[in-house]
Amino acid sequence: MIDHLDEDGKPCARHPATSVESILALAMVGSRIPSFHHDLASKLQSLVMALDEISELAEAGGDADAQRAAATATASLREVQALFNANRALTRAAPPVRISLGELIGRAAERAGLVVHGEIPAVHVEANVSALTHALAVVFDLSAGPIKLGRAVEIAATHAGGQVTLAVRAPGGSAPPAPAHPSEMIAIATFAIRRDRGDLRCARGTGFVIKLPAT
Repeated sequence: MIDHLDEDGKPCARHPATSVESILALAMVGSRIPSFHHDLASKLQSLVMALDEISELAEAGGDADAQRAAATATASLREVQALFNANRALTRAAPPVRISLGELIGRAAERAGLVVHGEIPAVHVEANVSALTHALAVVFDLSAGPIKLGRAVEIAATHAGGQVTLAVRAPGGSAPPAPAHPSEMIAIATFAIRRDRGDLRCARGTGFVIKLPAT
């Protein structure tokens, strides 16, 4: 079982320990993903072909209302495909690639549906981008609290000795309500970050501290 530690390397007193049963419950869902992705990809392809045909018929018939409806459906389908591709990428053992820390944080913030306040140093990391984006998005979610308009996190970043340290907190250091299963989500994020030679710890008081190798 993955450690759940604070900044001092001691067991976190802020969140309960993760149980094997809760992790296996999440793994049970994950075990269905490969076949689910295969089935969903087939259905999405059918939808693409059907919408293309509907768009052609609407254009040929000069039906402006049908054309607008088809365009709206096509745009929504593209968004669904983007979500699907991001989820499927997590199942692939992609080799590490070099990416700027700012771009990585931007992707994670978009995934979590929030904005990031704070100066991000112009450094790069080598990582499995899909997995690390997911891990950072999880940390941002836990830091910002429930989904709502105007969600944000504050990041204080330092870069020294080939390592970048990110202190992530809710704006003003407030303590957002705890989401369901925080320990399990922290364990999963910790696994992904450690796999890319980084580390995740619960900060003193509120928030989290992430360390990543950087150049």
